[in-house]
Amino acid sequence: MTTISDVAKLAGVSRTTVSRVLNGKEDVNEKTRERVLQVIEELKYRPSTLARSLVNQKNEMIGVILSDSSDPYFSRIIRGVEDIAHKFGYGVVYASMRWDPSIKSSYANFMKDRTDGLLIIGSTVGSEDYLREIAEESFPLVLLEYQIENLKASFITIDNQDGAYTATKHLIQQGHRRIGHVAGHKNAQVAADRLAGYKQALTEYGIPYDGSLVIYSDFTTEGAIPATKKLLSLDKRPTAIFAANDSMAYGVIHAARELKLNVPQDLAVVGYDDIELASIIDPPLTTIHQPRYEMGSMAVWTLIQQIEQKHIHTVNQFKTNLVIRESCGAKNINNMEAK
Repeated sequence: MTTISDVAKLAGVSRTTVSRVLNGKEDVNEKTRERVLQVIEELKYRPSTLARSLVNQKNEMIGVILSDSSDPYFSRIIRGVEDIAHKFGYGVVYASMRWDPSIKSSYANFMKDRTDGLLIIGSTVGSEDYLREIAEESFPLVLLEYQIENLKASFITIDNQDGAYTATKHLIQQGHRRIGHVAGHKNAQVAADRLAGYKQALTEYGIPYDGSLVIYSDFTTEGAIPATKKLLSLDKRPTAIFAANDSMAYGVIHAARELKLNVPQDLAVVGYDDIELASIIDPPLTTIHQPRYEMGSMAVWTLIQQIEQKHIHTVNQFKTNLVIRESCGAKNINNMEAK
């Protein structure tokens, strides 16, 4: 195996000079730099990650903590994270907290000693204290999906309230007045924001808020099925349901079919996220699109800027848009409420 000493010997320089060339130091004569790089190429020398980390005091790794790694919502975000991380020479290590703030705290402390920066994806109520501890140490930190006031970090956000408002407004404009909402996990800030958007649309159109039409689930298809059945068992059931993510919207459709209801003729359904399966399920799902790849790319690029420049803290917010497909096209609305 070729070593740094082999490179130094063939290039006629010291090992220190080779190390300075590898780490991009400017105080190396240009001709010397070119000679060293040529020898490195000839010998196909690749420095070990451990050696480079000792010199740079960097692990060249980024830690990513997800709310739930099983959720297909994260797939495009992760692709964006990995594409940019690898472009800049960083590896990525993942952990899933399963919506538990204590698990997130444990993973964050574990990763902090092994990575150069943390990207936390998914908002969990109760995370503020340990995040402030990490930020106060000036450890590079980016939060994707939510923002904490006065936290020394960067934030990549999406206007979840506006997206939910748009989804609910669309159903109202179709003529629906009794709209159910399958909300996300109670610990998730995004669930609270999407519930707020749902309420905002009802208020704007003069529809009284009815708490019996809102039921919390866990962002999964399996969890949404019993939640939906509870909504649809009401004496005066909803004619439309807005689910706080696409996975739960699939559960809504599944539950409706088990109850012999047709989507969209008997029940209009709108989701949130526009994940890959949304356009190909039956019926194709009307949903709120999030630019997930771009969000992941921006998040990790922002984190790398923090790692390499230390002092940069920014806030970037993305917009959503409504994608209309077949699942919301309910007809004969006046005849659908249970008598």
